[in-house]
Amino acid sequence: MERSDLIKIFVLLITLAFLLEMFQISGAKNYTQGDGTGPTPEGSPTPGELLFGLAGANATVQSYPDGIIVVKGPGAGSDANLSSSISAMQAEGKVSYSNSADQGSVSVVLAPGANITELGTRIALAYPAYSLSSRAQVLLPASLAFQTDSGNVTAPVKTKAFLQMEPLVPAGESIEVVVGAMVGNGSANGMEVQVAQKEGVALVPAEVSSLSDQWRANATYPWEERGINATQLGEGLKARYPNSSVVFDAPGYIKIYNATEEQAGRMRNLSYINFIIGTTASVDAGFTNRSVIEEDVRGITGGNATVEFPEGELLANITSPELDEAFVRGLVGQNATIVRLGTLVLGRLVEINGRQFIAPSGITLVRALPLNASVGDNVTSAARIRVAGMRIISAG
Repeated sequence: MERSDLIKIFVLLITLAFLLEMFQISGAKNYTQGDGTGPTPEGSPTPGELLFGLAGANATVQSYPDGIIVVKGPGAGSDANLSSSISAMQAEGKVSYSNSADQGSVSVVLAPGANITELGTRIALAYPAYSLSSRAQVLLPASLAFQTDSGNVTAPVKTKAFLQMEPLVPAGESIEVVVGAMVGNGSANGMEVQVAQKEGVALVPAEVSSLSDQWRANATYPWEERGINATQLGEGLKARYPNSSVVFDAPGYIKIYNATEEQAGRMRNLSYINFIIGTTASVDAGFTNRSVIEEDVRGITGGNATVEFPEGELLANITSPELDEAFVRGLVGQNATIVRLGTLVLGRLVEINGRQFIAPSGITLVRALPLNASVGDNVTSAARIRVAGMRIISAG
């Protein structure tokens, strides 16, 4: 397989966590030390051996030296609307000229001083079906730790590199890239650089586009109330809302901490204890007297042990155009959290960690919303996002 094919596969497979506050490339730790050298892990290539290696890097975009945006996609070269938009940019003095080599692309040559990221973002937002490409010059770290089949090799790299990417990252800002090279003897040769794809969980702003007829009520119960009749409760709910169901998770155990093995052995002889494994004690289903358990444990351990009584959890699913909140709370518990399922739609520009990402039109998320949510509300929701450069590829 060609080296260029290998790096393309790596770009497609790499998943990089960006948990709310920042994006990070996993596996891209820089092993460089102060003297410019790095560790040589066990299994590293032997002297004289050249291997293909891959490294993740945070590169700084320095410029787009050609000043050209290539707009690609089926019919881009003959798209009258796109042509009209480019003509408008020419009238504004931001584009010198454009030409179409074929039906699938059009090259836009910017006027001197034009902001390429401003025009690139403008085109990307107006024509989501097309992709953009420009030649960018980026600044890489002085050295990188390359992953090879035989271990990691830390090697210096060319501090500047060129790559084809969408001109959506302003000069001076950073972008995560994947660097492929033939490495060995502490050197990297034949370097190739491509934009990395990243995947992780982030908070994204969205708008409520619709509300469903699906409601959920979640309530908690003290351990000593774990004997509630969930069947009877469910029947009461069905009498009002036929399309409903109730599930009750009754904890059949307690947690006992700081008891010795000898003390645990004595507790196993208590009539309501089925067995004890570690700190977990199984309790008879019909036994709910919390005070007796606390007194028995205190008597056996001299007050040195503590007992934890996990809460029971009830989940009610209801299908109805409307919901009587007071009725539901009166049935399942006043402390119930009641939510309604709804659909969120992401905007075309999505801000994550202070940076604007372009999203495809029509990306939706189904989420549990507050009881009083309304269509048109702006909310923030956690979503698993896949990005490439400054574009959101998918969200769910």
